Amino acid sequence: MDLEHNDASEGIFDRRFLLCERLAEAFSRDELITQCTYCGAYFVACCHHDSFKGNPFPCHNFRLIFVDGACSNNGRLDATAGIGIFIGSGERDTWSIPVDDTLDPGTKKTSQRAELLAALQGLEKLRMQHFETDGEKYRNEKRHELRTFKTHATRGDSGSVTRPQWIIASDSENVVLGMTKWLPKWKTKGMRTSQGKRPANLDLYLKLDKAVSSVEKEGIDVGFWSIPRELNKADELAKQATQVITF
Repeated sequence: MDLEHNDASEGIFDRRFLLCERLAEAFSRDELITQCTYCGAYFVACCHHDSFKGNPFPCHNFRLIFVDGACSNNGRLDATAGIGIFIGSGERDTWSIPVDDTLDPGTKKTSQRAELLAALQGLEKLRMQHFETDGEKYRNEKRHELRTFKTHATRGDSGSVTRPQWIIASDSENVVLGMTKWLPKWKTKGMRTSQGKRPANLDLYLKLDKAVSSVEKEGIDVGFWSIPRELNKADELAKQATQVITF
């Protein structure tokens, strides 16, 4: 759902997650990343509820998906790549996955492909968790001990509506700018860059674009947020995955 951004609003605009002016100027990224002590999930603080870092039961409106990719011997024949996904502190909320031919067949392993694969897989992991656990409907109520968590409505074409807001947090310009600025421009140029060339890793950009569109059709807004590497909780998971030898 694309909204028109102004200095007083916070949310997803053309698939970019933007902070309101007050939060952006007064708080660091670190202070704005919050965790629920009940469900273990991470969220971005919001303008509606002053639930900053340290609040045990923050607003659950902007759900965070930390993703990262790494590659050893980047682009070489002996390269090993891995992806990291972090959506919470629970045992089933983190993944360290080596990139093999099953995940990305017939391609050269690079850090940029790993970063895009991490975003693609991270979105799918949260989607699966959101809709089902062990084949049953996923119910947050169990993890919150029946407490009602805070959320709020967002403006849309049909007025004020409440939709889940998922934020893919990455320290990769390749992911954040690629999905929010570069890909829309490529679409207007017949999937070509301003130099008339086919963009690198276009296949993964299109797969991620399709995955985001699919989630949006299911009633969930998806945005991309740029964070510094030191705040990316998936960074170490991605590095660990590069150490796994695949055949």
